[in-house]
Amino acid sequence: MTNSIVIVDKDPDRLYLYKKAWELCRLPGAVETAASQEALLTLLDQLFLPPSLILLDLEPLLEDGLSTLEQIRTHSRFRRIPVILLSKAGDAETIEVAYAAGANSVIIKPVSELETIKRFVEGVSTYWLIYNRTAKLYDRA
Repeated sequence: MTNSIVIVDKDPDRLYLYKKAWELCRLPGAVETAASQEALLTLLDQLFLPPSLILLDLEPLLEDGLSTLEQIRTHSRFRRIPVILLSKAGDAETIEVAYAAGANSVIIKPVSELETIKRFVEGVSTYWLIYNRTAKLYDRA
């Protein structure tokens, strides 16, 4: 299976940095981006195979991110995709709510500099795409 990742962030500059970091790390597979939770759901419906991982920004509205996560978790094709939520705030309440909604991980967003994002992408992709083992990511339906 080809590793692919979808990154959701409203900031086009940050999306560019994530894609550039992926290229600099020379990671296999493709990076798709979405500027909103709605765009993510549309993209998922259009993909032939689901991505190996989703990075979902919780800002600006926590409720929108959690609602999107809940939609992913209830969709038969996407419910097993690992979803990492990115948050500026690391408060206990946000973390508790995120895991209750089905997040696989909650990570503090890296600052917007290429080298920091590169280290972040390298670490996240190494764990989630190389070392981590998941159940079959999709049901054929």
